[in-house]
Amino acid sequence: MCADAPLLISTPDTGSLFYDAPKMIGDERAFGDADRLSATDRERYDSLRLRLPPIRAAQHPTVSLTAFGPHHGVRIAPRSRIPREAVFAALPGLLAAAADELGCRSSGLLHLGAAEHAAMADTAAAQGYTPVLLGADTVFELPDGADYDTWLASLRSRRRTRLRKELQDYRSQDIRTVVRQGPEAFTDELVELQAQLRAKHGVPTDPAAVRVEFDAIRDTVGEACVVFTAESDGKVLGFVLGLLDPGRRVLHARSAGFSPEAMAASCYFVLVYHDVPAWALDRGVRRVRFGMSTYEAKRARGCALEPLSGYVRFSGPDAAVPHLAAEVQSRTEAGRLTALGAEVRW
Repeated sequence: MCADAPLLISTPDTGSLFYDAPKMIGDERAFGDADRLSATDRERYDSLRLRLPPIRAAQHPTVSLTAFGPHHGVRIAPRSRIPREAVFAALPGLLAAAADELGCRSSGLLHLGAAEHAAMADTAAAQGYTPVLLGADTVFELPDGADYDTWLASLRSRRRTRLRKELQDYRSQDIRTVVRQGPEAFTDELVELQAQLRAKHGVPTDPAAVRVEFDAIRDTVGEACVVFTAESDGKVLGFVLGLLDPGRRVLHARSAGFSPEAMAASCYFVLVYHDVPAWALDRGVRRVRFGMSTYEAKRARGCALEPLSGYVRFSGPDAAVPHLAAEVQSRTEAGRLTALGAEVRW
């Protein structure tokens, strides 16, 4: 075996919006910005979206393969003789075959970087997949070989001044940052803080479900885990869970959680945008990946936007409708990312 990857099967009542191809199409919570369309194009797009609800239901069950990211991904054997590009080129055919075998009516190859997207362009087209632009990863670039002082000096004056003030406030409240690595880094406080964060963002989650999720992370990739916590008087006020990939010199910020008092004490900004990069810098990490959300805030803190794309495939007599809607939706997402300063070729 040269590579493997988990598949996520979703039904209309299960699964996440962001990993469910039928649900994503026409839903701007996933991607897209219809307000960027001309009046004529908007009218056409809205007419497509009005037809989508019953078609979405008919496209389930659906199966997705996420090629990149802190939640799912493609794992390539370290000693594989098959080039990475060849592995990704084979995925559209393999996923289409898996969808047929599993009885899934649609499928999605999700969260592809530019190289992965290009590697499977021909094979995806041959299998009837439509390309989609899903958004962007927010990436904090760290200078190669630089020490902490050099990195701090490289920041823009305004940002450096703001960061120093936040650090001063943080330390004046007797808050300290603790870093733990490995499977033993998980504690019950992390579970509670993550559940609270999800509830705050409208996704109420039983702490028991979060515990199962964190146990799975610990049991499968525990050695790669790095947990940053902001603590005061023995209490965890906030945390960031990262997954370290030393071979690629990348740290993925996978999960986080902060109490209300932590937000008031600047814990979030210090822990995420100072202590995480500072720790990574000392260990030769070149990139910290913060995920696909809050683009404006992360750009203000020095992150770059790297577009992430995908391919979706629908079946049945009405398959053309979601395919067309996906094309328009991707075009509007390209406009949105370009306006935010990302380099988008679409």
